[in-house]
Amino acid sequence: DQSIYGWRGADIRNILDFQRDWPDAAVIKLEQNYRSTQLILDAAHAVVSRNEARTAKKLWTQNARGQQIGRFEAYNEEEEAEWIVRRVEELTGGGSVLTRRADDAGRYRLRDIAVLYRTNAQSRAIEEACLRSGVRYQLVGGTRFYSRREVKDALAYLRVLRSDGDAVSFERIINVPARAIGDRTIELLRGEAAERGVTTWEAIERAAHGRVEGLGSRAQSALAGFGELVRRLRTRVGVLPLPELLDEVLEASGYRAMLADGSEEGEERWNNLLELREVTTRYDDLAPEDALDRLLEETALVADQDSYESDADALSLITLHAAKGLEFPVVFISGLEEGLFPTSRAIEAESGFNPDPRAMEEERRLAYVGMTRAKERLYLSHAWRRATRAGQGFAADPSRFLLEIPPDLMVGPALGGAREDADEVDLDLVFGRGRTTRFGRPIRRSEEHTSELQSRLHLVCRLLLEKKK
Repeated sequence: DQSIYGWRGADIRNILDFQRDWPDAAVIKLEQNYRSTQLILDAAHAVVSRNEARTAKKLWTQNARGQQIGRFEAYNEEEEAEWIVRRVEELTGGGSVLTRRADDAGRYRLRDIAVLYRTNAQSRAIEEACLRSGVRYQLVGGTRFYSRREVKDALAYLRVLRSDGDAVSFERIINVPARAIGDRTIELLRGEAAERGVTTWEAIERAAHGRVEGLGSRAQSALAGFGELVRRLRTRVGVLPLPELLDEVLEASGYRAMLADGSEEGEERWNNLLELREVTTRYDDLAPEDALDRLLEETALVADQDSYESDADALSLITLHAAKGLEFPVVFISGLEEGLFPTSRAIEAESGFNPDPRAMEEERRLAYVGMTRAKERLYLSHAWRRATRAGQGFAADPSRFLLEIPPDLMVGPALGGAREDADEVDLDLVFGRGRTTRFGRPIRRSEEHTSELQSRLHLVCRLLLEKKK
């Protein structure tokens, strides 16, 4: 039930075929659990027991029955992240006195709590919610969002559109994607800029016109092409809204095509850029040039890779795969939506022309692993909209894993099955056009305050269910 590394070559059949290969071997099931409450174990079992490729067993514990699993239904990833951080503050005794719950307030320290997610791109909204609230966190086994390679590349492209002298940004993206501009050419540009006292951009233009000694014709041609790209993109600054400017940068530079190689890594890196695009929508109320300047002012390019420090009093942000082997008194699992967790790849494999359930069964085992990282409290959340999901009006269905957990084990809004007419739901009608979270913070820009969000959601869902009947 904890075989989750099929993508690394691990084969669960090595375990499942053991009795067939060694019929005289004794099989001893270790079913007593010393970590989690019985309620958490029951919920995890309800999910993983649907797998066919497994050895039948059910964990039990002498620990207390435990509290119900908390579930939250968010408008988008920003509201989801804000709910997580507010709940963390309540659990640790921080936040507003008016919002604390007496049964949990102050029981835990930050190091007792972990937020798990399926893909690295999901950490962006949670990181920013932590920063806004002053909640210390550590990113376990990964790189902070604004230090990820593709995010730094995209920001570097935007920086060179506003600055002739940002040598670091120019050198970062001058050969990304590859343009036959090597280290020797960059050294020549540095020397030209230093010798003549000009900016990096002026050095590039001089090189493009053949006025830099020692530069070959191939490098000169490549620099001319790069210079033309920058000049063309600079004409779009102040004309295109910031999100569209980023789109054009990624398209015209070839960066999007570079990542569209069909690999999981390429898909994850592109998802990080979709998250960055979501960040750019926050400045919609500013003039395009001001929006670009504000974005560049508020984002950092300082790389800071973290590793897990069990003694650090900080909230842990970690992918589900990296969480295996760890345990925490309190666990949040975010992004429980069809197409995200389980992944669209697993869904397509299971329902394709030649159905293959193996990927879906591994996703289900991954859900089991994540849920059983929790010792005392478990929280599950999902969002209707997410930056990495194609289509602005696409409403996501809650993950099948949520639907597989018995309702009496969870507390939260009632869950329904997948809806064929989900695309008919006007999420802006449900959640309001104020573009604020239910906690009052602007999602993209400050407008009128959203009211009665939860009641509207329930009303629309109820109407949809009645329509189906």
